[in-house]
Amino acid sequence: MSAATAPMGSVANSSVYEKLNSVWHKRALNAFMFVVLAHWAEHLTQAYQIYVLGWPRPKAGGVLGLFFRGS
Repeated sequence: MSAATAPMGSVANSSVYEKLNSVWHKRALNAFMFVVLAHWAEHLTQAYQIYVLGWPRPKAGGVLGLFFRGS
């Protein structure tokens, strides 16, 4: 019996791995998709800053780089 088909009481005793592959699966995939799309958006913003705005590469940090500058 998997965690997806198990009674609710036994799901509470499941490991994180079992929950990620059953009751938390859609939520985990949506969170991962958000992270991947945000990462791509950062790269597209960096490309825009470099090739359209003409910023030097070290200054083009995407959206987050505007707020969190490295040393």
